[in-house]
Amino acid sequence: MDRNERVAEMEAILNKHTDAVKAFKKALAAFDEAQIAYDKLDAYYSSKDWFDDVDAYDKGEITVDCGVLTEDAVYDLIGDNYEMAKEMIRVANSIFQKH
Repeated sequence: MDRNERVAEMEAILNKHTDAVKAFKKALAAFDEAQIAYDKLDAYYSSKDWFDDVDAYDKGEITVDCGVLTEDAVYDLIGDNYEMAKEMIRVANSIFQKH
């Protein structure tokens, strides 16, 4: 590989990673903000209100979209949220170990 090819390759890596960092910062900020609402959902999912709402749905008293009353939707989100946090730690540790 000659110098021009090497520099062109490194320039492409710089530009691609710069874009990735910008996109991740934006996504991370949105994710962090969403965690506030997520915490409310997580608390609701294990509350008496949730069980009461499921009973009301079963009786036909709930007429709005109610995927939140299925066990799988919220449970899966809780698992996905946890796995996302673990993945962020793994990536962060990899970066820290290199510096």
